[in-house]
Amino acid sequence: MTRFMLGDDAPEFVDGATFMDETGAPPRTPRSARLPTVGRGAQVLLSRLSDAEGTGDAKARAHGYASGYDALYYGYRPPAGQKPLTAMTLDEVDALQGAMGKHTPVGRYQFVRPTLGGLRSKLGLAGEELFTPELQDAMGRQLMTWRGYDNPALTADEVQARFAKEWASVPTLNGRSVDPNQPVGMSGQAFQQYLAAARAADGIR
Repeated sequence: MTRFMLGDDAPEFVDGATFMDETGAPPRTPRSARLPTVGRGAQVLLSRLSDAEGTGDAKARAHGYASGYDALYYGYRPPAGQKPLTAMTLDEVDALQGAMGKHTPVGRYQFVRPTLGGLRSKLGLAGEELFTPELQDAMGRQLMTWRGYDNPALTADEVQARFAKEWASVPTLNGRSVDPNQPVGMSGQAFQQYLAAARAADGIR
């Protein structure tokens, strides 16, 4: 699950797309938000992280969700008839997390409530935007930036240590999860291999 804490690296943004559904439905992408671009390497690494978190599509479907983007904390049982996360606005997701109790991870990257609140503030999201797969990917990418992915001066060990504070499935340098209630989902060696490949694909050297 993700934990919001700003890193030392200043986030980098690009202007988000701007368009409204012709029916008057909530915008699929923010009108005024500045969202990070998700490169090919970052997208692959985010997929590895979702698998480690237990929200890859296959496991999410086994729990009754259409995909990892709709997954809630597996210990929470949503009420019958609740619409999927990807059809909710950010305000609706926040209300849902408020009703989930102590454990509030949602979505493919298991954003906890404080994380989403911090991302909304930093990215200029009003709350009316839909929690689409595209928006979840952009939010996950922003967390990667805050944790040092884009800083070539940081070693693989340093980035791993930072990611471990964000995603409990990534091991700390001693091989353990920061959350005693959540096992790691990959080895440190595997994470560093995925990181190196992703950075190379995105031209981070």
